[in-house]
Amino acid sequence: MTATHRDSPLLLLAFTSFDLFLRPHLSNGANLLKTCNFDKIYQLGDSLSDTGNLIRDGPIGASSVFASLPYGETYFEIATGRCSNGLLMIDYIDFVNFKNLLHLNPSSPLNGLSQLKEAIEEPKKNYPDTVIVYGDYYRFFQQLFRNAESLGFDGASSQKACCGTGGDYNFNLTKMCGAPGVPVCQNPNEHISWDGVHLTQEAYNIMSGWLLSDILPKLHCPV
Repeated sequence: MTATHRDSPLLLLAFTSFDLFLRPHLSNGANLLKTCNFDKIYQLGDSLSDTGNLIRDGPIGASSVFASLPYGETYFEIATGRCSNGLLMIDYIDFVNFKNLLHLNPSSPLNGLSQLKEAIEEPKKNYPDTVIVYGDYYRFFQQLFRNAESLGFDGASSQKACCGTGGDYNFNLTKMCGAPGVPVCQNPNEHISWDGVHLTQEAYNIMSGWLLSDILPKLHCPV
């Protein structure tokens, strides 16, 4: 994810998608990133953060399961191309609600990520007027499962897809969410996994709060 600052260049590194197609308007929300005076947020990535490009950029995406319900059923009540039941992390990062910020004490970063962290040190030296920070998605993803019940998720279903069928994980690669006859759970907010690949809106909500809480102090924005 890349963001620009009005006074000086500012770059956030993350794995997200291109741009927001449909911006949700959350009531009583407050954008924490406004403290940094961002003009824009640019994101690059895949279906974990695509807000609709897939179903609009070609006939294949338009005919995919992501172009119809139950995708989008919780927030939009229509399919927007988001691979979830509602909002994604980028939606919450752009329009974050203070009430949704959950502050746990995440475990220390995995040693396997040290090379990536070292890799961003070079551009920091080459572009001293740019702020580059690392957001550890995987670490917070692990936290969802470690703290599933305390976060309000159903512990017995923490590894089962809300929308899916078959096997221990309620997932079948040949008969995925959106295919005819595939059931959808009645309580997606109690599930971490939406379709066995992507997360539910509630899981993305919590993840975005953790990531913002971790990243914002590193940006040195005025309070």
